[in-house]
Amino acid sequence: MLLHIVQGHMREAQTVYETLQEKFPAESNGHEFSLIAKIFWDEYQLSKDIEKACANVISIADEHQEVLRFLGSDYHNSWKDIMYKSEDICPFK
Repeated sequence: MLLHIVQGHMREAQTVYETLQEKFPAESNGHEFSLIAKIFWDEYQLSKDIEKACANVISIADEHQEVLRFLGSDYHNSWKDIMYKSEDICPFK
């Protein structure tokens, strides 16, 4: 979704956003990521400011560090795992 937005492909970004919302409803595995996408999408639709939308996402990730676990860290049980930080979820500042 972010890549499409940065490239100016809003139709494709919206398709990705809608797919995330459809495939990961509340109480489903992966719902955390559809919530993060919604937080980003809602702010971006209002402000058209990718940095502001990322700041909202980073703030939520700071409060809910468990979402980082699924990206890498100890979740995949590999010596090569990356320890992600909240800022890694949305790198535009």
